[in-house]
Amino acid sequence: MESLFVLMLAFTAILLCFAVPRMCADWLSLHNLDQADEFDELKNLRSAAHSWALRHFFCALMAFCMAMAIDHSSLEARAPHLLQMTTVYACTSLILAFVETLFAQKITVLLSTRKVAVRCRTEELR
Repeated sequence: MESLFVLMLAFTAILLCFAVPRMCADWLSLHNLDQADEFDELKNLRSAAHSWALRHFFCALMAFCMAMAIDHSSLEARAPHLLQMTTVYACTSLILAFVETLFAQKITVLLSTRKVAVRCRTEELR
C-alpha cells in the first residue's frame, strides 16, 4: 500500500512542476500585455486564470473528500501515510487556487484602472 503514497507524492510533485512555471509565464504575459495595452488579451488571460482557479479548487475539494473517505475506511490502517499525502495535495491545490484568484484580481484591477485612464484621456481631448 506504500505504492499509493508514492503515487500521490508523484502526483503532487508533477502538479507543482507544471503549475508553478505556467503561473510564472502568466505573470510575465501580464507584464508584457500591460506594456502593450492589449485589453482583449488581458481579458482572455483573466478568464484563463479564473478557470485554473476553479480547477485547482475542485481538485482540492475532491482530495479532501478522498481524505475523508480514507480516514473513515480500513485503508488508513494499511496505508498510514496516504491520508497525510492526500491532505498535502489538497492544501497545495488550495494554495494554487488562491494564487490564481489573486492573479485574476490583479488583472481585473489593472483593466479597470486602464479603462478609467482611457476615459480621462478621451475627455481631455474633447
